[in-house]
Amino acid sequence: MRIPIAIAAVLILGCRSEPGAGDKDSTGPTAVYYDLTGVIFDSVLGLPATGLRVNIGDSTATTSEAGVFHVRQKAGSGFINITDLGFEPLHLPIAFDHNATMTLFLRGSAPYAFRCQFRSDTVTALIVDLQGRKTMDRRTLTLLTTEVNQQTVVRTGDKWLWTPLDDITWSASVGLPDTSIASVQWHLEDLEGNVRTASCDRSQPCTQCQGPQ
Repeated sequence: MRIPIAIAAVLILGCRSEPGAGDKDSTGPTAVYYDLTGVIFDSVLGLPATGLRVNIGDSTATTSEAGVFHVRQKAGSGFINITDLGFEPLHLPIAFDHNATMTLFLRGSAPYAFRCQFRSDTVTALIVDLQGRKTMDRRTLTLLTTEVNQQTVVRTGDKWLWTPLDDITWSASVGLPDTSIASVQWHLEDLEGNVRTASCDRSQPCTQCQGPQ
């Protein structure tokens, strides 16, 4: 299984300078401003990172539903900083010397569940923890829940069958109390309290459970 783990990739699309409004002090040099537009994705899911606060130089922006942000920054140099509980922190140097468009891929801080499959009274998924398999709680905080006869059934991680595949990936199988169970919910948590949830249906696995090909 190939998991993209790049922290950030920058694609410069425009290199044309555009002067902005000048400083109010007519005796000083005219200030130059550049437009910086970016889009941010989860590096594994490939989904836009929405509502993410991005600090760029002395500007701040929030990503849209499409993961897009835009700032107009005075010429100079600085950093792009992103600190969010859902992702590893990003601290990226950048020169503000031209108009630019960039694409950033952030590493999720919580484990992922992919490609869940039902087989009779068992459900299996690939579990990926980009921080390494030893960071995940596989006993009581990670669990699977489902409904049987209007009763909630919980299977904690210590009841799962964990098969390591590489340094960041397991195959996890969980026994179910009934072959008629149509859906399950995954709750994955690491030792630092980072949590990710996903649902999976027997008839048609949801997109949240589908990992990169």
